[in-house]
Amino acid sequence: MRVSALVLAFLPLIVFSALLALAVERPRRPPKILTAGSLVLFSLLTVLGFSLGHDGRSWLATWGAPGVGIVLGLVVLALIPVIPFTEQFARQSVPSKEWHSPTFRRINRVLSTG
Repeated sequence: MRVSALVLAFLPLIVFSALLALAVERPRRPPKILTAGSLVLFSLLTVLGFSLGHDGRSWLATWGAPGVGIVLGLVVLALIPVIPFTEQFARQSVPSKEWHSPTFRRINRVLSTG
């Protein structure tokens, strides 16, 4: 087996481990819902990629990317009535006194649906 093939085979595990280490070492804020959902989804895909047989991996290679787009899109849509996903990112640059204003909430709902 070539070294590059071996590294590519373990790349998802390496990336997942690095992200997990960052999450453990730097928990300054609660994780953003979209970020946490992505981490869970990609972790699941990594486990499936290593545990499925050849036919399953072939199916996953074909349908994994569209599936990720659909799942994350559904998460974004489901969050709109509760907390639009853009709101968590916008709070980093907007003063906290503005977070509950109708304008701030409306802008983030529009951005999340657009």
